[in-house]
Amino acid sequence: MTANATSDRSLEAMFDEGTDMTEFIVDEETRFPGQDDAARKINISMPEWMISELDATARHHAVSRQAVINLWIGERLAEEKRALA
Repeated sequence: MTANATSDRSLEAMFDEGTDMTEFIVDEETRFPGQDDAARKINISMPEWMISELDATARHHAVSRQAVINLWIGERLAEEKRALA
Protein backbone atom coordinates (compact mmCIF):
# COMPACT_ATOMS: atom_id res chain seq x y z
CA MET A 1 0.00 0.00 0.00
CA THR A 2 1.45 3.41 -0.94
CA ALA A 3 1.02 6.75 0.80
CA ASN A 4 -0.94 8.09 -2.18
CA ALA A 5 -3.54 5.31 -1.92
CA THR A 6 -3.93 5.46 1.86
CA SER A 7 -6.57 7.55 3.60
CA ASP A 8 -5.90 9.60 6.71
CA ARG A 9 -8.03 7.23 8.79
CA SER A 10 -6.14 4.21 7.49
CA LEU A 11 -2.82 5.85 8.34
CA GLU A 12 -4.02 6.73 11.83
CA ALA A 13 -5.25 3.18 12.42
CA MET A 14 -1.97 1.73 11.17
CA PHE A 15 0.01 4.05 13.43
CA ASP A 16 -2.19 3.22 16.43
CA GLU A 17 -1.65 -0.50 15.77
CA GLY A 18 2.12 -0.03 15.75
CA THR A 19 2.59 -0.66 12.02
CA ASP A 20 5.98 0.24 10.55
CA MET A 21 5.31 3.66 9.00
CA THR A 22 8.70 4.00 7.29
CA GLU A 23 7.26 3.94 3.76
CA PHE A 24 5.01 6.90 4.61
CA ILE A 25 7.78 9.17 5.89
CA VAL A 26 8.47 12.22 3.74
CA ASP A 27 11.56 11.74 1.62
CA GLU A 28 14.47 14.15 1.08
CA GLU A 29 13.04 15.50 -2.17
CA THR A 30 9.88 16.91 -0.58
CA ARG A 31 9.92 20.70 -0.34
CA PHE A 32 8.40 22.68 2.51
CA PRO A 33 7.38 26.36 2.52
CA GLY A 34 10.26 28.58 3.55
CA GLN A 35 12.80 25.76 3.34
CA ASP A 36 14.92 27.69 0.87
CA ASP A 37 14.83 30.95 2.82
CA ALA A 38 18.32 32.30 3.19
CA ALA A 39 19.25 33.50 6.65
CA ARG A 40 19.70 37.25 6.96
CA LYS A 41 21.47 39.06 9.74
CA ILE A 42 19.95 41.87 11.75
CA ASN A 43 21.25 43.96 14.62
CA ILE A 44 19.09 44.64 17.62
CA SER A 45 19.66 46.77 20.69
CA MET A 46 18.04 45.83 23.98
CA PRO A 47 18.52 46.54 27.66
CA GLU A 48 21.12 44.55 29.56
CA TRP A 49 18.47 42.90 31.75
CA MET A 50 16.79 41.41 28.65
CA ILE A 51 20.08 40.00 27.42
CA SER A 52 20.71 38.49 30.85
CA GLU A 53 17.26 36.88 30.83
CA LEU A 54 17.79 35.57 27.30
CA ASP A 55 21.14 34.10 28.30
CA ALA A 56 19.64 32.44 31.39
CA THR A 57 16.87 30.91 29.28
CA ALA A 58 19.36 29.76 26.66
CA ARG A 59 21.55 28.11 29.32
CA HIS A 60 18.50 26.44 30.87
CA HIS A 61 17.56 24.89 27.51
CA ALA A 62 21.18 24.31 26.44
CA VAL A 63 20.77 26.32 23.25
CA SER A 64 22.18 29.58 21.95
CA ARG A 65 20.74 33.01 22.63
CA GLN A 66 19.97 33.24 18.91
CA ALA A 67 17.96 30.00 19.05
CA VAL A 68 15.81 31.42 21.86
CA ILE A 69 15.24 34.67 19.97
CA ASN A 70 14.37 32.84 16.74
CA LEU A 71 11.97 30.50 18.53
CA TRP A 72 10.19 33.29 20.41
CA ILE A 73 9.88 35.55 17.39
CA GLY A 74 8.66 32.64 15.27
CA GLU A 75 6.03 31.75 17.88
CA ARG A 76 4.86 35.33 18.08
CA LEU A 77 4.64 35.70 14.29
CA ALA A 78 2.59 32.47 14.07
CA GLU A 79 0.31 33.78 16.84
CA GLU A 80 -0.19 37.07 14.99
CA LYS A 81 -0.94 35.20 11.75
CA ARG A 82 -3.57 33.06 13.52
CA ALA A 83 -5.14 36.15 15.07
CA LEU A 84 -5.45 37.81 11.66
CA ALA A 85 -6.98 34.75 9.99
